[in-house]
Amino acid sequence: MAKVRQDLEHYGRKWWRFLSAEYKQAEKVTRGLFRESPPRELESQLEAIDAILDAQEQWATIDEHEEVCAELFGRHWLGDQSDWAELKRKAMWVQNLVKDVQSEALPAWVVTYWLPNRT
Repeated sequence: MAKVRQDLEHYGRKWWRFLSAEYKQAEKVTRGLFRESPPRELESQLEAIDAILDAQEQWATIDEHEEVCAELFGRHWLGDQSDWAELKRKAMWVQNLVKDVQSEALPAWVVTYWLPNRT
């Protein structure tokens, strides 16, 4: 996908792009990314490819940390089938708990109590 983006970026603004085999291949791959016809504007095509590249990078990071996620979220971690809104709520809850303990709004024993009893 990075090569497709590179070729679109490199050849997409050239008047002779239709002569480039690399551009034609990148254009063909780009068309295949959309259920309907792709956006006509080069910038919109590049934005779509950037979004795909970003998603691929994020999934690679998640895959790399699979064990940590499973440990952190327990039964709520279902890999790519996880309920992301639910995981975010849980992460925010923990983050707020830590902030409250650090600011002494809650006593530290709350964390000691919560950790062994978490679900």
